[in-house]
Amino acid sequence: MAAGVACGVVTALDAPALLEYASPAGGAAAGRVRRELSEGAGGARLVLTHTGPPEAAAARPAALAAWRDHLERLAAGLLRAPAGLVQ
Repeated sequence: MAAGVACGVVTALDAPALLEYASPAGGAAAGRVRRELSEGAGGARLVLTHTGPPEAAAARPAALAAWRDHLERLAAGLLRAPAGLVQ
């Protein structure tokens, strides 16, 4: 777990294609994060869905920016991965 990132209870798992977990906020579940991995045109396709209650609407822009940063770092890391490590 990264510093400052809370863990939630896993609510769905079908490795390696699906992971879903509760997204806690302030100690209470604030929604769900779902990651689905499948084959896509020219490689893999990752679908990320982060849902939350209407009361959390004010936090959406910050959550979107955080996910965008996370996914950009993931993509950059995969592009730098040694040959054979990522297939």
